[in-house]
Amino acid sequence: MVGDNAAVGLHHPSCWPFSAVVGIVGPALGGNSMKIAIGVLCAVWLVVGAYAANQRHYYGHGLASCDAAGTVAATIAVGPLNYQGVRPVVSCPEPSA
Repeated sequence: MVGDNAAVGLHHPSCWPFSAVVGIVGPALGGNSMKIAIGVLCAVWLVVGAYAANQRHYYGHGLASCDAAGTVAATIAVGPLNYQGVRPVVSCPEPSA
């Protein structure tokens, strides 16, 4: 049926885990369930990235250089992709005099 949102999007079987969570907590949260679910997903993503940076011992060496701070920030930003082989390394250009 045209205009029927139940046939697409979050109700699609390939989105099952996400739609199941939204379907369970949605009625209790009113109309904000999607915003909250996306916020929780983003928070978990960043926590996983921070954990990956900790496993690589990036916090113990200090963040005095642009390269070190950028690498830590990039590692946190890519989150769970760190466990799929992504290993971001940032190199800051030297300022010209």
